[in-house]
Amino acid sequence: MNLWQKKVRQYNINNIDSLDVNLLNCGNITDEGVEQLVLKLNEHFTDLRRLKLDFNRCYNITDKTLIVIGNEVSKNAKNLEKLELVFIACDKISDEGLKPFFSHASPILHNFKSLEFNFKFCSKITDEGIKQLSTNISENTPNLLILTLFFEKTFHVTNQGLKHLSQCLSDKLTKIEEFSLDLFKCEEISNEGLDYLTESLGKGMKNLRKLHLSFTECWRITDASLNKLAIAIVTNLLKLEELVLYFRWCVKITNDGLKELAVRVSQHPGKLQSIYFDFQECHYITRETKEFVKDTFSFVKDFTLA
Repeated sequence: MNLWQKKVRQYNINNIDSLDVNLLNCGNITDEGVEQLVLKLNEHFTDLRRLKLDFNRCYNITDKTLIVIGNEVSKNAKNLEKLELVFIACDKISDEGLKPFFSHASPILHNFKSLEFNFKFCSKITDEGIKQLSTNISENTPNLLILTLFFEKTFHVTNQGLKHLSQCLSDKLTKIEEFSLDLFKCEEISNEGLDYLTESLGKGMKNLRKLHLSFTECWRITDASLNKLAIAIVTNLLKLEELVLYFRWCVKITNDGLKELAVRVSQHPGKLQSIYFDFQECHYITRETKEFVKDTFSFVKDFTLA
């Protein structure tokens, strides 16, 4: 009996509907170890509705782990509705693993209501990976309500990656109610990329209730695209209740950009109840402008400006 079999037998995990597997900092875990674990857990997946697999800093796993997960989970987890996969700093995970993952997982994707992929610090994830990810999600998850994507410091993600993602969001993912996208320090992202995303907000994502966007240290972004984003939020996202925007260290954004954002968003005609803005280290934004923004949103109970 191997280590995983002993652990699984130690705990009664029959008939569970939610499972978290946390392998944070298990740097010696390999693809073979993950395969043993997933194979042993597979028999308990029948009633599972939510599954989180956290491989944060499991440096030795590769695309083979992605493929094994897609293959094995699809066999028994027929009722799965929420999947969270965390590959922070798993630098051997690449674009090449995404296509076979979705190919194997396709039989159960139509049930999914919530998906999260965390590829922070995965340097081998590029625009092609985002294309694979967004295409497969849009074609196979018609009932998806929540989509969360982390690409922090995936330095090869550019405007083209955002173009692929935005096209899929516009065309097919029209039921989404909560969307989170983290592009922290993806320094190739510019106004062009943000504009692609803004267009998708205008076309297909009109059911959004929560929108979280992080463009921290995407230093190429300027007031012009921030203004377009504000217009799209007010004009098209009429069901929006929660808005979180990170533009920290976006050093080309000025007082005018932040003021325009505040004035426009304050005129949102819907039920916008919670707002969080982060414009720290934007050197052309003054304390006076931040006070103006706070006053503008004084009627919002849950408002924060960092």
